[in-house]
Amino acid sequence: MKAKFKIGDKVDFVNDFGVVFENKTITGIDFKMTPGEARYYYEPSDSPWFPAKESNLYPAGTYKKPNKDIELPNKKIAKFLGYGDNYQELYAVDEKQVVLNDGELYSLSDYGEPIEKIQL
Repeated sequence: MKAKFKIGDKVDFVNDFGVVFENKTITGIDFKMTPGEARYYYEPSDSPWFPAKESNLYPAGTYKKPNKDIELPNKKIAKFLGYGDNYQELYAVDEKQVVLNDGELYSLSDYGEPIEKIQL
C-alpha cells in the first residue's frame, strides 16, 4: 500500500463532525493498525498516540467545507447550523431551529429532542 502523505507533510485534519484542525505536520505512518489503510500521526495533537485515518486528512489549505444546506420541496432552504447535543444535525428554517431525524425535519423540545414533524 502506498501512503498518500509522507513524514513532514503539512495537513489539515477534519474530524467526523467536520471540525477542521489546520496546519498539522505528519510525524509517522502506521500500516499495521488497519490492514490496507494508512494511519498517520501528526503534531501538534491532543492525542499524539492515536493516528488519523487517511480519509480525514487533506493537504494543508485545500479542504472545502461541504454545503449541508437542504432545499425543501416548498423551495425554502434549511440552513445547516451544526450538531446538537445528541449529535443530530441542526438546521434553521424560517428562523426556527429544527433537527434532522431519520431524513425528516422536526421541531425541538427545550431539551433538544425532536417533537413534531415540520409540515413543508
